[in-house]
Amino acid sequence: DFRGPLYQWYLHGNELRYEGSVLFEGQPAERIGVRNPTRYDRRYYFERDSKLLFLYTESDSIGGEPVPVTPRNRVDWHAYHEYQPLGAMLLPSVESYQHNGSVTFIFHRAQYVAPDEKLFTQRKRK
Repeated sequence: DFRGPLYQWYLHGNELRYEGSVLFEGQPAERIGVRNPTRYDRRYYFERDSKLLFLYTESDSIGGEPVPVTPRNRVDWHAYHEYQPLGAMLLPSVESYQHNGSVTFIFHRAQYVAPDEKLFTQRKRK
């Protein structure tokens, strides 16, 4: 999705840089680095063939400079394990992340819901 996190970071004037092709645990991937003057720097990893985002990591630096104190709100990593097709889109359906040594899993189920125009055109009177 071109309006995902990378697009938002770019809109706010953050530095995005293509870091090239890498091997991630033996698998070919593409990596993009993002520097932000007020947040931890990130690296985004995309599968080479599918171009799907599968992981981002946060470093101990902000704006390219090391942080002198122990990070508090830093997520070590955030992984995207599965995607669900919905029409012409693919949406994350299983994610996980590690923060302060704890791993959290997030499960999503997306569906199209027809709009209910009655919510806007008919009011219940009290």
